[in-house]
Amino acid sequence: MNFFKYHGTGNDFILIDCRSDMMLPSHREIINACQRQFGIGADGILSLWPTDSADIMVRIHNSDGSESAMCGNGLRCVAHHLLKNSDNNSYVQILTESGSYKVEKIDLERYRVAMGKPSFIHTELPDENQNDISFAGVTFNGVAVHFGNPHYTIFTPDDPETQLELYGAMLQHNPVFPKGANISFAKFADNRVVAVVYERGVGRTLACGSGACAIAVAAIKKNLWHFNRELTVELPG
Repeated sequence: MNFFKYHGTGNDFILIDCRSDMMLPSHREIINACQRQFGIGADGILSLWPTDSADIMVRIHNSDGSESAMCGNGLRCVAHHLLKNSDNNSYVQILTESGSYKVEKIDLERYRVAMGKPSFIHTELPDENQNDISFAGVTFNGVAVHFGNPHYTIFTPDDPETQLELYGAMLQHNPVFPKGANISFAKFADNRVVAVVYERGVGRTLACGSGACAIAVAAIKKNLWHFNRELTVELPG
């Protein structure tokens, strides 16, 4: 298998171009390739496909073999792959399962994704007014939002890393999320947010692009930040 390896803020991917042979690795091959000890090692696989609806179509597979509808860091990696040697093009339109996204090239190393509008009403989210999730005697008051994928953000006064280790996997599989969710624990530190994300189909990652957007939206939703102020979200990567 010919492949490229990219990462966006530590969120790393194997990229394969399927436009010529149209062959996608099998479910087991995806899992084996993403395995860090005995495979190539990655959070997921990005496969490129032809389309008439955009410049390129990308399918996104998580390290457990499941397919994801959208990945912000993955789109940045695809854009870099397509535009890194181009002097003429400054953006690329990428089609995913969740829609079409414009990714702009800022400079050689930086790319910006037009993420679109967040949604608080979606079939993959609990009822809009159901912000509390309880289990094992613990109640979490978070914000559920859809940014191509379902996200649930919890602001905590405690260490986000510790909270994620204790509760991330259990929250991800909570029945209120019909297909699971990406879980973020976040904490304000001065004028920025420090956060960690447990991604659906992957586990703890060094960064999550759509997760960072969901965290910012959650901060505004809970009146912790004003919508017209820029917010820095700091992730481990």
